[in-house]
Parts: sequence; C-alpha cells; structure tokens
Amino acid sequence: MDIAQIYDQFVADHFDEDHFQIYQDARNLALEQIRARIPGGKLGILDLGMGTGEWLLKLGQNFPEAECHGVELSQKMIEQAQRKFAEQKRTVRIFHEDANHFGRHIGSEAMDLITVHFVLNYIDRKRVIAEAFRSVKPGGLFSVASSTHESFSVLHDLAKQFLPAEEIKAQFLIPEDLGELEDDLRNAGFRVAEGVVFRKAVRFEDFDHFYHFAMHSGWLADPIFLKHMSHEQLGMLREFGKTLFPLEDHFQAAIVLAERPK
Repeated sequence: MDIAQIYDQFVADHFDEDHFQIYQDARNLALEQIRARIPGGKLGILDLGMGTGEWLLKLGQNFPEAECHGVELSQKMIEQAQRKFAEQKRTVRIFHEDANHFGRHIGSEAMDLITVHFVLNYIDRKRVIAEAFRSVKPGGLFSVASSTHESFSVLHDLAKQFLPAEEIKAQFLIPEDLGELEDDLRNAGFRVAEGVVFRKAVRFEDFDHFYHFAMHSGWLADPIFLKHMSHEQLGMLREFGKTLFPLEDHFQAAIVLAERPK
C-alpha cells in the first residue's frame, strides 16, 4: 500500500478534524509570517501537498487577487478540495502529482509564494527545497512547516517497547529541529526571513482516542507501522493502554519563512 492509497483509505475523510487544532494554529503562525512580507496583489501561489484545500482557501481569502495552484497525490483529497473550491467559487489549478515531482509542471521563477506544510515526512526534503528555489521568483517566498523529531517524545518512547528504535527512526524523514530545517534552506540558496518553534500540549484520553488521531491525521498511517498492526496486536495494545492513559504529550513543529535573494 503506497502513501496515496493510505491517505485515500485512512486519512482523507478525517483530515479536516484537525484534533487539538495543531495544523490550524501552526498555519496561522505561518500566515502571520507571510502577511508581514507580502502586501497582496496578483501573486502566483503554489501549495505542495494541498490536502483537502483548507490552507489554499485561507491564502485565497487573504490574497484574493492571487492565482492559486495546488499539488496533491491523494485523489480523494483532491476531490474534497475541488468541492470546497467550487463552493467558495475559487479557481485553483490542481496537479495530481507527487510533490517530489512538482517541477514537471512549474517553470523557473514562476511563483511569488510556495508553501509546503506538514508533508516533509513523505518527500525528498532537499530535492523539493531545491526545486522550490528554482521555481520561486527572486524576492519570492517559501513557507515551510514541519513537525520535528522533538514532537511526541512520550509516544516515541512508548513505541520503542513494540518496534525497534531504528525502524521507528526510519519512518520519520522530518528534520531533527528548527536549526536543521533552516540549514537545509540556506544550503539551497534561500535566506531565512523568520523561523519559529510551534509547540502545543496534547492529551489522549484513552488508547482509542490516540489511535483515531494517529491513523486519521496521517501520523501513523505509514506502511511500516501498518505492517505490524494486526487486530490481535491492536487488542493487546488496547489492553496495555489501560495502564497508560490518559496520556499527556506535546506536538512540536518548525515554521520557517525563507526568501530567494533578489
């Protein structure tokens, strides 16, 4: 089962639930960074991994004259986004494509703003950053938001009781921390305009609350994890979880706005 199938089957119908308002709050910070540096006008905006389109709609509301484009691999997510765009009478050019290959559709120095939020775990980070540098105009902006290895530290420690630490580490291709992400951007030629750490406490009331969040937000909707989780194993985890929950942890993300020098 590839990542597109996983998102079609497990994530698309629940993605907008946004438990704990993690994505909404993080993106509000990203929007503040962008609005402080873009006055408006006829911008070209591209969102990589647009999901169900919520972020593009918010950008469209803030920059009504912008021409918006979205790249998404999950067909079901695209269908949901298309319905939203139609309801809001918003024209968005959509590319059904892996974000790793968005450069097939976007010319050099074509966009004023490119965003990639919470999809770094599924792409070749350095490759996409390099393509974004090529695709954004001189003086244009690149907004990146990603969870880091500092996120869900309590859950990671628990997972090590069931899966090898190396296998857990291999699942997460996200940056170690804010500093690593900023270094990647600078190495590609960007200037870091602003970088912040977003941190939010979360509380899982019981195992089923955690499992619903983990699977339907995409956090554990991963082939490696799914390979291990039979109904019997889930039952064992549910029983084991009775001694652990409620469980408090935290989500942590790096939110960076970078600029291509003029």
